[in-house]
Amino acid sequence: MKDTAGDDIQGAMEMLDSRFIKSIIGIHCIAMIAKGHKHGYEMIKHLEENHRMRISAANLYTVLDKLDGDGYIKGRWEHEDGKPDKRVYTITPKGKMLFKLAKNRLKNFITDL
Repeated sequence: MKDTAGDDIQGAMEMLDSRFIKSIIGIHCIAMIAKGHKHGYEMIKHLEENHRMRISAANLYTVLDKLDGDGYIKGRWEHEDGKPDKRVYTITPKGKMLFKLAKNRLKNFITDL
């Protein structure tokens, strides 16, 4: 027998996660960088392990490139002998300001629920 309620819940969660990630991923990337996740791979793993959210590397790097281009983060290439080069991200003062504003706005939004 098919569990339609379970399928409905799973489908709703997948849709919610997809829309939620698309709407907030930029701010979440800034937050992850501020908390020490400096590489895209670390961010992908953090989202999967801590939030059960999946994002492709292509989608994440598109967001990171946009944030870098807009001046909210700064990416630079890091080289270690014997290892592939990695793009390392840091948050800029403009990014810190955006994160603070977004955090306060989200807190106010949730408080009103």
